[in-house]
Amino acid sequence: MMGILLVVLLAVLAFGIGAFFLRRLPTQSLLERAAFAIALGMGVISYTILALGLLKQAKMLPLTLGVLLVGLPLAFLGYRSLPKREKTEEQSAGVLGIAVALVLGLCGLITLVGALNPPGVLEWDSLSYHLAAPKRYLQEGRIYYIPDDHHSNFPFTLNMLYLWMLSLGSVSGAKLCHWLCGALLTLAVYTCGARHFSKTIGQVAAVVTATTPMLLWESTTAYIDLALALFSFLSFYAVLNAHEQPRWLVVSAVLMGLALGTKSTALAFWAMGVLGLLAMRLPFRLALVWAGMALAIGLPWYLKTFLYTGDPVYPFGWKLFHGRYWSDAAALGYAKDQAAFGLGKDPLHLLLAPWNVTMEASVIPAGRSWVFTEYVIFGLSPVNLAIGIALPLLVKTWDKKAVACLFWGLGISATWFFMMQQTRYLVPALPVFALVCAWGLMQAGKFARIAGGTLVALAALWGTYLALTQLLPAAPLKALEAAETWINVNAPKDAKVALFDETRGFYLDRAYVWAQPNHAPGLLPYETYENTDAFLADFKRRGYTYLLINTENSPKDRSEDAQWARWRPLLQEAVESGKVETAHSLKTSRGEIIIYRIP
Repeated sequence: MMGILLVVLLAVLAFGIGAFFLRRLPTQSLLERAAFAIALGMGVISYTILALGLLKQAKMLPLTLGVLLVGLPLAFLGYRSLPKREKTEEQSAGVLGIAVALVLGLCGLITLVGALNPPGVLEWDSLSYHLAAPKRYLQEGRIYYIPDDHHSNFPFTLNMLYLWMLSLGSVSGAKLCHWLCGALLTLAVYTCGARHFSKTIGQVAAVVTATTPMLLWESTTAYIDLALALFSFLSFYAVLNAHEQPRWLVVSAVLMGLALGTKSTALAFWAMGVLGLLAMRLPFRLALVWAGMALAIGLPWYLKTFLYTGDPVYPFGWKLFHGRYWSDAAALGYAKDQAAFGLGKDPLHLLLAPWNVTMEASVIPAGRSWVFTEYVIFGLSPVNLAIGIALPLLVKTWDKKAVACLFWGLGISATWFFMMQQTRYLVPALPVFALVCAWGLMQAGKFARIAGGTLVALAALWGTYLALTQLLPAAPLKALEAAETWINVNAPKDAKVALFDETRGFYLDRAYVWAQPNHAPGLLPYETYENTDAFLADFKRRGYTYLLINTENSPKDRSEDAQWARWRPLLQEAVESGKVETAHSLKTSRGEIIIYRIP
């Protein structure tokens, strides 16, 4: 319940802040104003938390006071500036409106309950860094450089809200911040469709978006993909609005800046935005101003990362910047890990990509458990694929805004295809594809509309069923949580933990390091350890007297690079010779978690 109250507080405060910045812009409805205002307000709150964290005030009281001191005056002015009479939804919603409201409400409720569950099996990244890095900041009372976790140097706009919620003692509050992004994204799809096409198109597109299994799963996690999708889609949406009121371009630039501050892949979206504005024949000077504003808002994250590592897009800019604690081998290994997603980047796979990524379960080759996502069951809706293929037959004359939506989605899809073919990277394209499909369906004849509507309904039922059966029940990591809790209870307060074959350190209340050399080459000098004694002596000198290894994640083949496996024989010899003690161990479903102690 505390998490729900906190996210309501966040939404109310963010709406007021955003309403202040939107006070001179007319909107079509209160719902449209809410979608933009809450997103903008969340950005202001996140940057306030960033500033406080960098000033070594990453603690509950300073963060909360800072957010309220900045937010309350702006929110007060924002609420006062709200139009006296702004359109709301019609009293008579009709059969379709009622059905849509029921589906969206049910999906929202199911994912809300799912988000209230503790992070577990389906949240590797949450437990590794989305939640874990903010928790480490709280333990230090400041935002600082975490060299062993390169993810902590990514843009962290949404993670700042996680930091605040964790400081208030609410893990569920942090997860619900991402849930809120999913709810706002669905709302924005509806209002965009209603404003620029028709209310029916907005309703259908909202259902397609909200019932996509990937988005339903993401709504229950503390990831950041829905925030990226929200900010980037709202930026695109604001450009559409700018045809009626040019000042929307400022809003678009701000939101693209927030997208840049959420994930570095938004740099591609930013470039697409510049090209799109020029294609619209916007004066070059205005396109340049838009680009500069967006970059300026995203800049603090890249500047922080540059100051910490020497690479503003660490570790991706290795060849150009040669950032700290990285290497040619690490860059090669990282590229190999990213290439593990997908089937190929040749023209044939480009042509087949829509089918393959949607029908992943049918294209998984022997010896692989997944192709595009580790959680195959939470893939994409078949609606976009089926209607997308049929669009040339359904549509005779294309609307310019529908074309803009299509090209925006295709541009994002291109970045997904050529950068990293992980399904999550396609999430920002789904809102515009949903709009295009809903629009195309409305252009078709009666039979095609009935067939398409039936497909939308069936896909919605399937997505809702998956959410009910797969996302509603909790899926805790009992063994890992128990092992890390054991350390919290039994290890001295100043003890430090080295993690091997495990990165999910969120449950730990002790300082820890991802101790394998591939995470931060050179941080722990494995190449200087002549023997086990030198290895143990150096770890003990650094304070890492507890060693946790999760054999469930140990490689089952011999494909591991020898330089990254240097620690394995050292630890094995230490165990066999009795130079470390087995302090605790727990069985897992496919292995064992063992905690060793260096005497």
